[in-house]
Amino acid sequence: MADLKPYYDNVLKTQAALNSIINNMDAAMLLGTEEGEEQALALEPMLDEAIAKAERAQAFYDKMVAASKTSDVVKNFVPISDTPTNPEEQSKGIMNRTEFEQLDQRARAEYIKSGGKIQD
Repeated sequence: MADLKPYYDNVLKTQAALNSIINNMDAAMLLGTEEGEEQALALEPMLDEAIAKAERAQAFYDKMVAASKTSDVVKNFVPISDTPTNPEEQSKGIMNRTEFEQLDQRARAEYIKSGGKIQD
């Protein structure tokens, strides 16, 4: 079975870039001014490109997952043995708030559940 982590990491990276653009557009629109609206609209081409990249990355990852599956259930099983059992090991991850906000909801939840910390 192929190592799917690089493909999944690419999905997360493209989703983070997409979320960053969405956050920038939202911040501009929340200014409530014509200038803010123009700033948000100026980001539209970047948004379109980021959406396309995220969709391609997700589709490519899905293809790799489908291609990697076999009829042997044991080979499809992915053990979680890499998960630290010691709480001190889990809490070593520290991410700044900007990086954290660029993650999608699923990645944020996984990060918090694994003991990750956020600093401002």
